[in-house]
Amino acid sequence: LWFHVDGAYGGAAMLCDEGRTLLHGLGRADSIALDPHKWLFQPFEIGCVLARDPRHLYDAYHVLPEYLQDTQLGAAQVNFSDYGIQLTRSFRALKLWLSFKTFGVAAFREAVTLGFRLAEAAEQMLGTMPDWEITTPARLGIVTFRYAPPNTTPADLDALNLALVARLRDEGLAMLSTTVLHGDTVLRLCPINPRTTEDDLRRTLERLDKLAQS
Repeated sequence: LWFHVDGAYGGAAMLCDEGRTLLHGLGRADSIALDPHKWLFQPFEIGCVLARDPRHLYDAYHVLPEYLQDTQLGAAQVNFSDYGIQLTRSFRALKLWLSFKTFGVAAFREAVTLGFRLAEAAEQMLGTMPDWEITTPARLGIVTFRYAPPNTTPADLDALNLALVARLRDEGLAMLSTTVLHGDTVLRLCPINPRTTEDDLRRTLERLDKLAQS
Protein backbone atom coordinates (compact mmCIF):
# COMPACT_ATOMS: atom_id res chain seq x y z
CA LEU A 1 0.00 0.00 0.00
CA TRP A 2 1.05 3.58 -0.67
CA PHE A 3 0.48 5.88 2.32
CA HIS A 4 -0.17 9.40 1.04
CA VAL A 5 -0.98 12.40 3.25
CA ASP A 6 -2.88 15.42 1.93
CA GLY A 7 -1.27 18.17 3.98
CA ALA A 8 -2.34 20.94 1.58
CA TYR A 9 -3.18 23.32 4.41
CA GLY A 10 -2.03 21.76 7.67
CA GLY A 11 1.23 20.13 6.62
CA ALA A 12 3.17 23.36 7.17
CA ALA A 13 2.30 23.18 10.88
CA MET A 14 5.19 20.71 11.20
CA LEU A 15 7.43 23.78 11.42
CA CYS A 16 6.38 24.48 15.03
CA ASP A 17 6.37 22.33 18.17
CA GLU A 18 2.59 22.25 18.56
CA GLY A 19 2.12 21.24 14.94
CA ARG A 20 4.65 18.43 15.23
CA THR A 21 2.78 17.10 18.25
CA LEU A 22 -0.58 17.16 16.45
CA LEU A 23 0.86 15.62 13.29
CA HIS A 24 2.91 12.95 15.02
CA GLY A 25 3.41 10.02 12.66
CA LEU A 26 3.46 12.12 9.50
CA GLY A 27 6.99 10.91 8.86
CA ARG A 28 5.65 7.43 8.12
CA ALA A 29 4.02 8.67 4.92
CA ASP A 30 5.34 7.59 1.54
CA SER A 31 4.39 11.00 0.12
CA ILE A 32 3.00 14.28 1.40
CA ALA A 33 1.34 17.06 -0.59
CA LEU A 34 1.24 20.63 0.69
CA ASP A 35 0.37 24.05 -0.71
CA PRO A 36 2.90 26.74 0.26
CA HIS A 37 0.46 29.42 -0.92
CA LYS A 38 -1.55 28.57 2.21
CA TRP A 39 0.31 28.35 5.52
CA LEU A 40 3.72 29.18 4.10
CA PHE A 41 2.45 32.60 3.00
CA GLN A 42 3.42 32.37 -0.68
CA PRO A 43 1.66 33.98 -3.64
CA PHE A 44 -0.70 31.73 -5.55
CA GLU A 45 0.09 29.31 -7.11
CA ILE A 46 2.65 26.91 -5.74
CA GLY A 47 2.20 23.25 -4.83
CA CYS A 48 4.63 20.75 -3.42
CA VAL A 49 4.94 16.97 -3.18
CA LEU A 50 7.47 15.35 -0.88
CA ALA A 51 8.28 11.69 -1.60
CA ARG A 52 10.16 9.33 0.69
CA ASP A 53 11.69 7.61 -2.34
CA PRO A 54 11.73 9.93 -5.37
CA ARG A 55 12.70 7.01 -7.58
CA HIS A 56 9.04 5.99 -7.60
CA LEU A 57 8.14 9.35 -9.16
CA TYR A 58 10.92 8.97 -11.69
CA ASP A 59 9.74 5.51 -12.68
CA ALA A 60 6.17 6.79 -13.12
CA TYR A 61 6.84 9.97 -15.08
CA HIS A 62 10.16 9.66 -16.89
CA VAL A 63 9.89 9.55 -20.67
CA LEU A 64 12.69 9.99 -23.19
CA PRO A 65 11.59 10.41 -26.79
CA GLU A 66 14.31 11.15 -29.32
CA TYR A 67 13.62 14.87 -29.40
CA LEU A 68 14.41 15.13 -25.66
CA GLN A 69 17.64 13.12 -25.62
CA ASP A 70 19.77 16.25 -25.42
CA THR A 71 18.15 17.20 -22.09
CA GLN A 72 19.66 14.17 -20.34
CA LEU A 73 22.88 15.45 -18.82
CA GLY A 74 23.71 12.59 -16.47
CA ALA A 75 22.56 11.22 -13.13
CA ALA A 76 23.77 14.29 -11.23
CA GLN A 77 21.47 16.59 -13.23
CA VAL A 78 17.95 16.96 -11.82
CA ASN A 79 15.30 17.37 -14.50
CA PHE A 80 11.95 18.06 -12.85
CA SER A 81 10.05 16.90 -15.92
CA ASP A 82 11.07 13.40 -14.81
CA TYR A 83 9.12 13.75 -11.55
CA GLY A 84 5.70 15.01 -12.64
CA ILE A 85 3.25 15.25 -15.52
CA GLN A 86 4.43 18.65 -16.78
CA LEU A 87 7.21 18.66 -19.32
CA THR A 88 7.58 22.44 -19.28
CA ARG A 89 6.93 24.53 -16.19
CA SER A 90 7.72 27.88 -14.65
CA PHE A 91 10.09 28.15 -11.68
CA ARG A 92 7.33 28.14 -9.05
CA ALA A 93 9.69 27.11 -6.27
CA LEU A 94 11.80 30.25 -6.65
CA LYS A 95 9.51 32.38 -4.47
CA LEU A 96 9.50 29.83 -1.65
CA TRP A 97 13.28 29.36 -1.80
CA LEU A 98 13.80 33.13 -1.84
CA SER A 99 11.44 33.62 1.11
CA PHE A 100 13.30 31.09 3.24
CA LYS A 101 16.67 32.58 2.25
CA THR A 102 15.46 36.12 3.02
CA PHE A 103 13.52 35.61 6.27
CA GLY A 104 14.90 32.32 7.58
CA VAL A 105 13.07 29.26 8.86
CA ALA A 106 12.65 30.83 12.32
CA ALA A 107 10.45 33.59 10.91
CA PHE A 108 8.16 31.02 9.29
CA ARG A 109 8.05 29.00 12.51
CA GLU A 110 7.01 32.09 14.48
CA ALA A 111 4.35 32.98 11.92
CA VAL A 112 2.86 29.48 11.98
CA THR A 113 2.88 29.48 15.79
CA LEU A 114 1.08 32.84 15.74
CA GLY A 115 -1.72 31.24 13.69
CA PHE A 116 -2.23 28.70 16.47
CA ARG A 117 -2.30 31.42 19.13
CA LEU A 118 -4.71 33.66 17.22
CA ALA A 119 -7.23 30.87 16.70
CA GLU A 120 -7.04 30.04 20.41
CA ALA A 121 -7.54 33.71 21.27
CA ALA A 122 -10.61 33.84 19.03
CA GLU A 123 -12.03 30.79 20.76
CA GLN A 124 -11.60 32.47 24.15
CA MET A 125 -13.36 35.61 22.91
CA LEU A 126 -16.23 33.57 21.51
CA GLY A 127 -16.60 31.81 24.85
CA THR A 128 -17.62 35.12 26.45
CA MET A 129 -20.25 36.01 23.83
CA PRO A 130 -23.83 34.95 24.59
CA ASP A 131 -25.70 33.02 21.88
CA TRP A 132 -22.50 32.10 20.05
CA GLU A 133 -21.64 28.43 19.85
CA ILE A 134 -18.14 27.04 19.28
CA THR A 135 -18.64 24.09 16.96
CA THR A 136 -15.01 22.97 16.82
CA PRO A 137 -12.28 24.23 19.16
CA ALA A 138 -9.19 26.00 17.87
CA ARG A 139 -6.99 23.48 16.11
CA LEU A 140 -4.32 23.94 13.45
CA GLY A 141 -5.08 27.67 13.32
CA ILE A 142 -8.83 27.28 12.68
CA VAL A 143 -11.90 27.67 14.89
CA THR A 144 -15.50 27.18 13.74
CA PHE A 145 -18.56 28.66 15.39
CA ARG A 146 -22.04 29.96 14.72
CA TYR A 147 -24.66 32.31 16.02
CA ALA A 148 -27.26 30.09 17.69
CA PRO A 149 -29.89 32.03 19.64
CA PRO A 150 -32.45 29.83 21.40
CA ASN A 151 -35.80 28.93 19.88
CA THR A 152 -34.50 29.20 16.31
CA THR A 153 -35.07 26.43 13.77
CA PRO A 154 -32.04 24.78 12.11
CA ALA A 155 -33.01 26.18 8.71
CA ASP A 156 -33.31 29.69 10.12
CA LEU A 157 -29.94 29.32 11.86
CA ASP A 158 -28.30 28.35 8.58
CA ALA A 159 -29.80 31.33 6.78
CA LEU A 160 -28.90 33.67 9.63
CA ASN A 161 -25.24 32.66 9.71
CA LEU A 162 -24.89 32.85 5.94
CA ALA A 163 -26.38 36.34 6.03
CA LEU A 164 -23.98 37.44 8.77
CA VAL A 165 -20.96 36.39 6.72
CA ALA A 166 -22.30 38.19 3.66
CA ARG A 167 -23.02 41.40 5.58
CA LEU A 168 -19.57 41.41 7.19
CA ARG A 169 -17.94 40.84 3.81
CA ASP A 170 -19.95 43.59 2.15
CA GLU A 171 -18.91 46.05 4.86
CA GLY A 172 -15.27 45.32 4.09
CA LEU A 173 -14.08 44.87 7.66
CA ALA A 174 -13.21 41.18 7.39
CA MET A 175 -14.01 38.07 5.44
CA LEU A 176 -14.95 34.75 6.99
CA SER A 177 -15.76 31.58 5.12
CA THR A 178 -18.50 29.09 5.93
CA THR A 179 -18.63 25.33 5.95
CA VAL A 180 -21.07 22.61 6.95
CA LEU A 181 -20.56 20.43 10.02
CA HIS A 182 -23.04 17.67 10.83
CA GLY A 183 -25.52 19.32 8.50
CA ASP A 184 -25.26 22.78 10.09
CA THR A 185 -23.83 25.89 8.46
CA VAL A 186 -21.00 27.27 10.59
CA LEU A 187 -18.53 30.12 10.33
CA ARG A 188 -14.87 29.30 9.81
CA LEU A 189 -12.21 31.66 11.16
CA CYS A 190 -8.67 30.99 9.97
CA PRO A 191 -6.49 33.90 11.23
CA ILE A 192 -3.11 32.73 9.93
CA ASN A 193 -2.04 35.95 8.21
CA PRO A 194 1.08 36.95 10.20
CA ARG A 195 -0.10 40.57 10.13
CA THR A 196 -3.36 39.72 11.90
CA THR A 197 -3.59 40.85 15.53
CA GLU A 198 -5.83 39.96 18.45
CA ASP A 199 -7.36 43.42 18.11
CA ASP A 200 -8.34 42.55 14.53
CA LEU A 201 -10.09 39.44 15.82
CA ARG A 202 -11.83 41.34 18.60
CA ARG A 203 -13.13 43.99 16.21
CA THR A 204 -14.33 41.31 13.79
CA LEU A 205 -16.18 39.29 16.42
CA GLU A 206 -17.67 42.36 18.06
CA ARG A 207 -18.96 43.54 14.69
CA LEU A 208 -20.42 40.10 13.97
CA ASP A 209 -22.20 40.18 17.28
CA LYS A 210 -23.66 43.63 16.58
CA LEU A 211 -24.83 42.50 13.16
CA ALA A 212 -26.44 39.48 14.73
CA GLN A 213 -28.31 41.64 17.22
CA SER A 214 -29.56 44.08 14.58
